Amino acid sequence: MIGRKAIIDRRAYKGVVADPLDPASQRRYAARTTVERTNGELKDGFLPDIIYKRGAHARYEIALAILLTTMKKVRNVLILYEQHKAQRVS
Repeated sequence: MIGRKAIIDRRAYKGVVADPLDPASQRRYAARTTVERTNGELKDGFLPDIIYKRGAHARYEIALAILLTTMKKVRNVLILYEQHKAQRVS
């Protein structure tokens, strides 16, 4: 109705090969799955199941969870960087 199209990764089903996505849809799909993985990690790893607070206190818990997720991602990037640097030296 508003001219938007859902991007769904098609898998092979019962021997029928799926049509590949066009390059623009592949980039949007990759960005979407990255966001969904990050949101899932945020929800499953750092946010409580129920937030009993309201207003600024609830925002604090959410902001803290986002900060922790960001710190975890930065740590992973730094570890990969150090590994890559060690491989280049060897």
